[in-house]
Amino acid sequence: MFQTNLREIDVDMDVEAVADIIKSHGATAWLTSVGGILANYPSELDFHTINPLLSQRESGDLIQDTLDAANSRDIRLLARMDFSKVHRPIAEAHPEWLYISPNGTWQNHTAELVSVCPSGDWYQERIFDILEEVMTRYPLDGFFINWAGYNERDYFRVYHGVCHCDKCQERWREHAGDAELPDGPWSENYAEWRVWSNGNIDAWTARVRDFISERLPGAGLILGQSSDIMFHESNNAIDRDIWHHATAETVSRLKSHRPEVPVLVNSASFLDHAYRITAENPYHFAQYHLQAIARGANPSTYIIGIPGKIPWPGMNLASEIMDFHRRWKDVYTGLEPVAKTALVYPQSSQRNETEYAFSLSEYQGLYNSLQELHIPFDVVAQERIVAIAESGGLQRYEVLILPDIGELASEDAEVMDEWVAAGGTLVVTGEIGVDVEDALQLHSLPATTRVEFLNDTEDLWSMYFAPEQNRTEEHYYDGPIIPLLGTYSLYEWRENSYGLYRKLDYAPFAPPEYIYGNTQIDERGVGIGPYGNGTGVLVPFPAGRGYREQGLTVFRDFVQLILSEVGASEQLQLEISPQVEVTLQSNGERVVVHLMNMSGIRYQNFGQHVPIPAGRIVITGGGNGVTARSLRSNSTLEIEEGEIRLPGLDLFDVIVIEGLS
Repeated sequence: MFQTNLREIDVDMDVEAVADIIKSHGATAWLTSVGGILANYPSELDFHTINPLLSQRESGDLIQDTLDAANSRDIRLLARMDFSKVHRPIAEAHPEWLYISPNGTWQNHTAELVSVCPSGDWYQERIFDILEEVMTRYPLDGFFINWAGYNERDYFRVYHGVCHCDKCQERWREHAGDAELPDGPWSENYAEWRVWSNGNIDAWTARVRDFISERLPGAGLILGQSSDIMFHESNNAIDRDIWHHATAETVSRLKSHRPEVPVLVNSASFLDHAYRITAENPYHFAQYHLQAIARGANPSTYIIGIPGKIPWPGMNLASEIMDFHRRWKDVYTGLEPVAKTALVYPQSSQRNETEYAFSLSEYQGLYNSLQELHIPFDVVAQERIVAIAESGGLQRYEVLILPDIGELASEDAEVMDEWVAAGGTLVVTGEIGVDVEDALQLHSLPATTRVEFLNDTEDLWSMYFAPEQNRTEEHYYDGPIIPLLGTYSLYEWRENSYGLYRKLDYAPFAPPEYIYGNTQIDERGVGIGPYGNGTGVLVPFPAGRGYREQGLTVFRDFVQLILSEVGASEQLQLEISPQVEVTLQSNGERVVVHLMNMSGIRYQNFGQHVPIPAGRIVITGGGNGVTARSLRSNSTLEIEEGEIRLPGLDLFDVIVIEGLS
């Protein structure tokens, strides 16, 4: 897809020329600005503001002109709608529609725009009038609704708090009774409000989806997790630390929840929302598209305004990937994840801000470890675990990894215990929930109670985990030696469990004359034990966080040791540089392996990558009857003694394997 996010002044768009550009870019769909904040067509609704420059267009209807140009080129046209704000005259006529801060103020924006609230009648009634008008006039192929939510922050990133309009207060009382409506993250009921408000948006999204499908059965809704097409915008920000895998991670979260539902990744061509005519680095922009297709999403290029008016140097690389995706449509249509390992993405509402930062760091370190070890994995959102289990989706995983999650919702814990009992392997790292008597919340783990919990950095100084040692009393050590960082839990282990690595206890670390005496004691680096037909694994410290924050490969290698002991049975083993990210999907009988060159990672973006030497894919059990093809070179690959010989890697490659038993 290609999005033209139109400004007020772009009403003079040469739709024929733009349609040609979109076609040559490799896109088969065009998303353009139709209505909401500004109507780019002659709306007859008195609460729908018409673009004041629309009269300058000869036809007086930009949308009809755009639809004609798209139809003549077999390009599907979708409408971008933004219902998050109204103009001041409408706001003053209908203050009951507006967002109201805890101190009673509005959210005011550029061009006298004012934020509205999803609880009010603008969202609940009037937008359906606008959609009705648009669908009656134009046979569109779909709708995207921008910024649909309870907006606590404005365009300028100023935090205004939770909406306190009359409708919100009324609906909150219906939900929570006498519990106070929170003002913001510091309030007691904020976590519950987040769940409630997200549920409201999900329900509203379902209403919009049904409303559209009744009138235009062939038109899809692009929005949240309950829409016809799930959506993610890939973008950067100057005041946000980058997570280089954000696009792939988000697509995986969406696909693991609803694998049969399409995902659209809209890739922002600009640097930041405050710098929208500065282009993103071309190699970074390409990663948005590449990570999208590697996890089974549909790529989309998103620009501000009309092509040609603002320089977007990333268009060539983006077009190359878009055209590749279009050319191999038969491979990408119906692509679904088939990894046997799942890494759980922590839920922010389950922990306080500091704890969640630790969970996220642990998650990211484990993500990096799995990526560099080329262990295929999916990302599963913590808040979707129950839904995935209910749909049967959890059963396709052999291994589930919980990264320093802390206390779980009781239903999540119950689902995971049942999954382990049925044959799964649950790996828990870092902190996990315990009750008031320190009994572990998860019964499937190989420990019964937590004896001690240390989270003060100084309490962990000069302590380590290492393999079995024989000569520590003589001050000789065998490696690897893993420093104990972050937190540490001492457990009472079950009798039928066993451990790997043991703790090297405290000894002086200064001055140099007295740095000796770390003897090995009987405290495990990891505990492993059976539960029903499955296995519970408990790592008493955050190994992923150690790797994420310190970069020591001993942490990553410790993860590899654990998974070599209890990991999923993989039919394919990848032997290639750690700078290559690997994803595993399937399309019918075909296994589709994406290889992404991540060597261009820089501090805040991606720069130019370097070529990666040839690697290989080892087929467990041999390669009789197996064929493999590189889609980048469109050539058959040599298979010898069960090894697929890979060509050298430029930016990416896609290997299609057939004949695996």
